[in-house]
Amino acid sequence: MVSFRDSSVVIIESGRTLIRAGVGLQDLLKAPSVEIQARVGLRRNPGDSANGASSQTLKPGESNDNLRPSASSSRASSLPFQPSPSAKVHDYLVGSQLDEAVEAGQDITVSWPFADGDVRDWTQAEALWKYVLFRTLQLKRTQNESPVMLSMPAGLYRDSSERICQIFFERFNVAGFGLLDRPMAQLYAAGQLHGVVVDIGHEITDITPIYDGFILQNARSSTPLGIRDCQVYLANLLRSNQSVMAAASPPDKPSDPEVTQRFLDDLVKYVWTEGLVRVPSDGQTVEIPEDEGVTDIATVLVAGCFCCRASSRRKIKALDLVTAEFRERWAKSVIILELPLQETVVFSVRQMDVTQSRLVLFILSTPDQATEVQPRSIRVLTVPEYFAEYREKGDGFAAFLGTSIVAKIAFNESHGKNFVSKTDYNEKGPHAVLEMSLASL
Repeated sequence: MVSFRDSSVVIIESGRTLIRAGVGLQDLLKAPSVEIQARVGLRRNPGDSANGASSQTLKPGESNDNLRPSASSSRASSLPFQPSPSAKVHDYLVGSQLDEAVEAGQDITVSWPFADGDVRDWTQAEALWKYVLFRTLQLKRTQNESPVMLSMPAGLYRDSSERICQIFFERFNVAGFGLLDRPMAQLYAAGQLHGVVVDIGHEITDITPIYDGFILQNARSSTPLGIRDCQVYLANLLRSNQSVMAAASPPDKPSDPEVTQRFLDDLVKYVWTEGLVRVPSDGQTVEIPEDEGVTDIATVLVAGCFCCRASSRRKIKALDLVTAEFRERWAKSVIILELPLQETVVFSVRQMDVTQSRLVLFILSTPDQATEVQPRSIRVLTVPEYFAEYREKGDGFAAFLGTSIVAKIAFNESHGKNFVSKTDYNEKGPHAVLEMSLASL
């Protein structure tokens, strides 16, 4: 029987644009100690296009030992990706190394290997995981006694799961390995086994229905709308604010348009990251005094993909950036389940008070969509408050929390059927992950 000390367990959450990680499980599950952008950088050689990078993109059906064919249009990301067949793992800059190189103005090509929801480039993915394990968590490859529980976006190819397993055992020498779908982890964090997980990412929103602990793969959906759209919208709103524009481009010394745009982009990021966003309840309006303009940028309300506009002498009017496409995808994901659910539970990773009222109106008030299996109520979930480490961090950390919960159970299980041990890997090879991992069920 394989047993591991809780203090040695490693948790890694790999999202489309972020990687979070931590080592050690206590009674009160800890928040991640590491958070980096899921991107890598490669220095350009003088005279080369991208350090040997190929400008060609793979077409569906084409193969390459190191690259994955392009994702479908709904899952495909516009974030940059520069494949470089000749590059090695140690050639890539990751984390603080990449941040410093970019800030210094070095000629760097940046790639986001997880942006499509699968793995675009295996060398780049390995570079990211290696940096997390051995640089930030300070593990030793030759004496690695840590098992790893990794959560990834739902819908991985089976061969991708096998290759990930192979990398962690053969390249990182882990003591055990488990693979989990991120939507499952997010729902576990809320203490549920069924519901619809709405994960609003940087530029793509993933909608994943789950029933009795299983993802309904045929009902999963993605739409190319995300936080970036809200940030762009808020930046455009700030352009109509005289106080903001006076600071961005003083009348007596106008700034270059590009400098002004960078100022607005930085201001939007500050507003977003510092929690200056407020969410109006359904139908709420905010009166702006007649003699005052909007000098407090926090009065411009943005939440998830529901945005509101504020300007002087005008009430806030709701603008729904989710659009009909997002609503239709969400509705189809629920209705296609064809299961006798009397209640649909929604877990919004970017939690917002308006979610429930907006979706209830759309799902339950459309006569032509009434069916025998249509949910009679909708309940919006949050991470329970008894997880003390997560009270101030919001539901955006739900995937890491859920992955930690699964790791604590799986790696302490006497039979060890929900993770791959070294013995299992030696006997069955990478294929073992398909038989002994929650993500493959």
